[in-house]
Amino acid sequence: MKFEIPKPLQQVSNDLGSLGVFLIMRWIVGLKGAILATVLYVVVDLIRRVVMKEKLTRIFWVISLTTIGFGCVDLWVEDPFMLKFEAVLTNLITAFVFAATISGTPLALEIARTWQTAEIPDHADTRRFFQIMTWAWVGYFILKAGFYLWAAIAFDTTMAMVVRVPIGTGSLLAMILFSMQGRRWFGLMKRWGWLPA
Repeated sequence: MKFEIPKPLQQVSNDLGSLGVFLIMRWIVGLKGAILATVLYVVVDLIRRVVMKEKLTRIFWVISLTTIGFGCVDLWVEDPFMLKFEAVLTNLITAFVFAATISGTPLALEIARTWQTAEIPDHADTRRFFQIMTWAWVGYFILKAGFYLWAAIAFDTTMAMVVRVPIGTGSLLAMILFSMQGRRWFGLMKRWGWLPA
């Protein structure tokens, strides 16, 4: 039997590459060098995905562009102050992007379609289900932003990042595992009358 990592977890491991680059380079070349290496990594990864014609979701664009934008600000200024609050702003921006898609194609539906091989039907009940799941992700990103703000205020930059990594990664994996149980949640929401017939 061949073991395969679930597609959502593959996506997370791909997207966490920039974090790995930052942590390794911070240890080798210091803060500014790590920021530069991370920005270059994200730019090269973005170019690679475009050249390979990989489907780029809106969430990928948000993460990539905020990393590049905030990283460039930190490289430009003397004291990289954005680094301390970047994760707060990134999570709030991500929450806003998720919320902005509720009335159109919910972002949770777009992401699910990249994870699934089977077609997800566009019915009233599935649309409502993915609107609810999108709101769950909005709440998650707002809560995470609040935690990151507390860490940024309570600790210096290095310690705040040390605290953020396990909590951020662990909570993201928990949310992905929660979302991967979509059929179960769909059935429960149907039973509870949250979805149209």
